[in-house]
Amino acid sequence: MIYAAILGHGTVGSGVAEILINHNALVSKKIKNDISVKYILELRDFSHLPYAEKFTNDFNKMSPKWEKRCYFKQRTRGAKRCRTFSYSGKKQR
Repeated sequence: MIYAAILGHGTVGSGVAEILINHNALVSKKIKNDISVKYILELRDFSHLPYAEKFTNDFNKMSPKWEKRCYFKQRTRGAKRCRTFSYSGKKQR
C-alpha cells in the first residue's frame, strides 16, 4: 500500500487528487500496487468536496518522521554521509 500526500490543491494538485481518488482502481492496476491519498496540504477551505476529510493545514500531521529521513547522500572520503534537510530548508546533521 502506498500512502500519498499532495502538497497544494491548485490546478495540478486538484487534478492529481481527483485522478488518485476517482480512478483509484485504474491507477492501482497500472502501478501494480494499491495507492491511497492520505493527506492534502492546503490552507484554503475545501469542505464542499467529497474528500474534505483528507485536507490538513498542518505539515507535521502529514508525517512527523519526514525530517529524520535521509534525502541527500554524499560520498565523503569513501564513506556515505547522510545529510537531512527539514521542510524549512535548514540543514541538520
